[in-house]
Amino acid sequence: MSSKFHVPSSIYRQKARLFFLAFIFLTWNLEFGTWNILWAVPPNYSEIKPLEFKVPKARRFNLTNGAAVYFLEDHELPQVRLTLIFRAGSIHDPKEKLGLASLAAAVLPYGGAKKIPADQITQELELLGSRLEAAAGHEDFSVDLFSLTKNFPRTLELLSQIMTAPYFDAKKLEIEKKKAVADIERRNDEPRAIVSREFFRLIYGPASPWGRRTEIETVKSVSRRDLQDFYRRLIFPANGVIAVSGDISEPQLRSLVEPALGAARFPAAVMTVPSVGLEAEPLARRVILIIKESAQQTAIRLGHLGVERHHPDFFKLKVLDEILGGGFSSRLFRNVRSRQGLAYSVGSALTTPAANGVLMAGIGTKSETTLKAIEEVVKEIESMRSEPPSVDEMTIAKNQIVYSFMQNFNASHQSATQIAQADLFGYASDYLETYRASIESVSAADVLKAAQKYWHPDQLVILAAGNPEKFDRSLETLGPLKILDPESGNFVEPQSHAAKNAPTIQPQ
Repeated sequence: MSSKFHVPSSIYRQKARLFFLAFIFLTWNLEFGTWNILWAVPPNYSEIKPLEFKVPKARRFNLTNGAAVYFLEDHELPQVRLTLIFRAGSIHDPKEKLGLASLAAAVLPYGGAKKIPADQITQELELLGSRLEAAAGHEDFSVDLFSLTKNFPRTLELLSQIMTAPYFDAKKLEIEKKKAVADIERRNDEPRAIVSREFFRLIYGPASPWGRRTEIETVKSVSRRDLQDFYRRLIFPANGVIAVSGDISEPQLRSLVEPALGAARFPAAVMTVPSVGLEAEPLARRVILIIKESAQQTAIRLGHLGVERHHPDFFKLKVLDEILGGGFSSRLFRNVRSRQGLAYSVGSALTTPAANGVLMAGIGTKSETTLKAIEEVVKEIESMRSEPPSVDEMTIAKNQIVYSFMQNFNASHQSATQIAQADLFGYASDYLETYRASIESVSAADVLKAAQKYWHPDQLVILAAGNPEKFDRSLETLGPLKILDPESGNFVEPQSHAAKNAPTIQPQ
């Protein structure tokens, strides 16, 4: 007979019923606005104690070819993870080969090596219970290895074969190209996907590496030789870092990773980061409509250029963005969604790439409240410019930012990867350790000044995708209106928005 205390299932059912009734009661009260009665004394956010947290310390060593390795030992589970990260993403795609980096990432892990056929690698990885994956972003290209500790030496050997002599099997490439073409053919099905893509083209311009979009023709033009050229140009030790974590000691790791990835000499290369190609930003507001007659909701993005990575005002903008639309306690969520019920989803964001980033807000609303929702979001942006945030807003925002930052270090490999990436992209050596202090140092006055300096409601790019026949008012009330055809990516005359052969008027 087990010595463990046994709780009868009837007790569980009783507790479940009580919990459910309590949930219904609280939900009813929330729905009818009586939460203040249940919570008569609101919390004093200024008295909330800060969370205790320290960024883990990774060990760093260099391989013989100069590649930096960041290592966190973790024996909790019998597994090892290794990630190579390179400064090589889609911004490096030639304009006639857009989609190249993504195809390289899709084919690399299972495209074979010079000495090992593609299918053999796939079969052996399955037998080992190991995994190799690759991914390409705008500015990064990563290769990730997962293995049980006992199988790590052989898995690392397979990775070494792929990284030093990738084959890029032509048949695998054709399969991935067909997948990419299928994705492009479906990319205009959802208004949210359309505005997410086209918004950045409008901000940066269609010729910018940050504004370009992959087309069927550019995907079809990519050859095996293109993948090999991409790899030779950008995948080499001085252009990347290695993050390792797991059930292995540093001496063991050194003895394995040096012959696998250190002595292997990647071809020397000189990488040139492409110009962002920014067009002159108009001083007047731009309003753009993408007509989706079948849409019951309107997807909206609005914003303009912001700041680049490493900008001295980044932390001020980070706190500003959190207060404006960063979470459940933000002004956009509380006013536009909760108080007025104008949005299914609403929030704000800032991006900080190597070139100028973007300050933006996004809304999903009923067609019938399109204009009202946009106007309320703009009002909240203007309110950030008119007066400093309250003490409670500052406290909540800082706590949420710090807590989100801490989530990047939940697991040992997350930590090793964060530390390696900070080095790769040129952050100060103490950036992660001082991140919290940098957030805490931001004052309400700093947030107000940042809002006044960087947010410009009169210069917004406002993009909406939906059915204008159902809008509460015409978008023209917000400013001069242009119609954008999502298929061609060109502006069209209002009466010809559905035409297949739209006139070529590039976004300005």
